[in-house]
Amino acid sequence: MEHLLEEEKSFGGTLGRRTGARYKTYERLKRYRSEIGDQRDLLYSEDHVRQVDRALEEIYRYPLFQTATDSLNRQLKAGVADHAFAELVLKS
Repeated sequence: MEHLLEEEKSFGGTLGRRTGARYKTYERLKRYRSEIGDQRDLLYSEDHVRQVDRALEEIYRYPLFQTATDSLNRQLKAGVADHAFAELVLKS
């Protein structure tokens, strides 16, 4: 078990530089998640919340493909709203 934990630490689990697409995407989704957590009963289904949680986990654990990085950078630069950005990430 200890070997698996060490391997996981070396494989992933870092978001990179603060200016990178992976870091920014994670932070935007985390902010969106906190917003929908407050409104879960009113507007968002439990399934939607679970999808956002899963996306956060996967972004944290695994590197992005270059095409995903390019697409996310374009959306971040365009200043798309959090909910639209989250929908883009969840569709990918």
